[in-house]
Amino acid sequence: MIEFKPAHGGTEGTWAWLAVDGGLAVGVLTVDRTPADHDVAGYDEHATIKYVFSAAQEPGIGRKLLAHAKSELLRMNLTLYGSGVATCRGRRALASQDIEISPATKYKWANRERQIQKWDLLAPRNRTTPRPAEPQRDLDSKKAREDGERALKAVAAMLDIRSIIG
Repeated sequence: MIEFKPAHGGTEGTWAWLAVDGGLAVGVLTVDRTPADHDVAGYDEHATIKYVFSAAQEPGIGRKLLAHAKSELLRMNLTLYGSGVATCRGRRALASQDIEISPATKYKWANRERQIQKWDLLAPRNRTTPRPAEPQRDLDSKKAREDGERALKAVAAMLDIRSIIG
């Protein structure tokens, strides 16, 4: 049976939950507090997912971690949002829990899109800088696995729980 262990520590405004199965850490979710920005973007303080990762054989651990964290954060009057950068599998997990992209990320994306539109409207001779890059939305699954394994090991070590990953 999966247990969820909180691993809040280290940095103020950072939370983590570890999924533990049979004494082994099999999944992790890390979240950062995103401060309110009423002057610039008009959004309230909220929590933004940094990593969600599962190394378990059992499917759905990431979804269960998301549901657990969402509930815990609501008790602190914080809404859980996605960062906007995810693998296809991560996007499906977020969608299954009705977790939207962070308003802070949406605001940054809108600004970047306006920059790109302005650049595109410039006459070629007036373009003094390279075209702004599109906002990153897709996360390479290999890099996601490496980052997730690193986060799982770190949080498991913080709680002195053995990780399923060597």
